[in-house]
Amino acid sequence: MTINYFGLDTKSIYIACEHSVGRVEWENSGEGEWYYIGDGNRLDGDRLLDFVNQFFGEEEIYLVVNRRVSFLVLAHDFLKQVSEMPNVTNYKLCDFQFKKFVQVSHVGVARRGQIRTG
Repeated sequence: MTINYFGLDTKSIYIACEHSVGRVEWENSGEGEWYYIGDGNRLDGDRLLDFVNQFFGEEEIYLVVNRRVSFLVLAHDFLKQVSEMPNVTNYKLCDFQFKKFVQVSHVGVARRGQIRTG
């Protein structure tokens, strides 16, 4: 079992993410909440990296795939981590507070948003 320096194991990261993501207010791309970041069959890695880094602006984020695969990554390095998992097609990225999220789909779309308080 992997534990990061915040004390969360992979299952806890996944559960916290799934619990929080239902309260996210997704950004509007002008055509809905999904942004096209690919050609309909695959993602464009450079565009996705820009999309993620502009939103988070943090060094480290959580990469959340499932209960067994969720861990801390460097924001600029998450694509390398995903590429090493060939069966992973959809995943989420989130900040340490589980308030900002990017959801990525293998078909070339992603959405981003955050939980608004108040």
